[in-house]
Amino acid sequence: MKKAIALMSAALVICGIVLTGCGQKKQQDQAGQQNGTQQQSKMEQKGEAEQAVPSGSADKNEKIIIKAADTQPLDHPMHLGFLKFKEIVESKTDEIQVEVYGNSVLGSDSEVTEGVQMGTIQIGTCGTSNLAEFTDAFLVFDLPYIFPTVEDAEKVLDGEIGQDMLKKLEDKGLMGLAYTELGYRNVFNSIKPIEKLDDMKGLKLRSTSSPIHIAILEALGANPTPLSFGEVYTALQQGALDGVDQDLNLAWASRFQEVQKYLTLTQSSYFPHVFLINKDFFEGLSLENQKIITDAAKEMAKYERELVRENENTMIEKMKSDGIQIIELSDDEKARWVEAVQPVYKQFEEQIGADVIKQVQDAIAQ
Repeated sequence: MKKAIALMSAALVICGIVLTGCGQKKQQDQAGQQNGTQQQSKMEQKGEAEQAVPSGSADKNEKIIIKAADTQPLDHPMHLGFLKFKEIVESKTDEIQVEVYGNSVLGSDSEVTEGVQMGTIQIGTCGTSNLAEFTDAFLVFDLPYIFPTVEDAEKVLDGEIGQDMLKKLEDKGLMGLAYTELGYRNVFNSIKPIEKLDDMKGLKLRSTSSPIHIAILEALGANPTPLSFGEVYTALQQGALDGVDQDLNLAWASRFQEVQKYLTLTQSSYFPHVFLINKDFFEGLSLENQKIITDAAKEMAKYERELVRENENTMIEKMKSDGIQIIELSDDEKARWVEAVQPVYKQFEEQIGADVIKQVQDAIAQ
């Protein structure tokens, strides 16, 4: 009996040792798992923090990455201007790398502008008419025949008026560094040569969604039809549209000459774009890099404008050789068109500001 009790006692001692060892092992495993989880969490937080560092404040061993987006075809002067901007910036500093995305890869004008505003895109461009979603400051530039010549446009845009308007973007998280352009809008159509104002009556022309653009075409007697740009070629090809009111460079790049017969050089409205940068990103750059970016933007804008104008002359000749009939309005006839769109000024006077319209007109007259 004593022997049995002794055996039972020994067994209990052994079990106790085993259980204690198991408990310690379990605690060690739990502690190891907890430490591993904490370590992983720290690594993840570090990674997130590193990703959250703005591009403008990258450390010395990393390049500052600029995503620059435009919405034009890859052979359009605007996209070529962006490539020129990249070339200029990267030739002046090893600290910045510019990644250019064209052909609306990162979205429409409005989507790119929102991206720049949020900082997911550092640089973009937007037509002044599309900037109406963010501010009314630029609407005056969309008025018909507000700029009789490109020299008049440059006088205003590069002068005090245009530069003051760029500053109005800053409370939206944006900065405007320069003005680029698409040029003047002209009327393409497949129905008849438009030689006088009366010829516009009833033509179904594609317009943008801009209220001013729609009002211009209505004042000229046409039937404006807002349509997504990506659908325009097919609509022209199938006859759903009679024509389109478009700048020459984009029309050529979009091959509208393949599905249109006539081009009238109406030059009813000038179409400027604003070269945009995220405000916080810009202010996070060193003063030296800020100057590089600012100077490159101005140089790019000059290059892009010149390319637009050179291309227009070349494209008109190419269109003639392709069988497109080119119509130029006489001075007297053009005066009739200018007179016909004056109600558009009155229609948008309150929204734009009569004083703003007068400032632009006075600047041009000087």
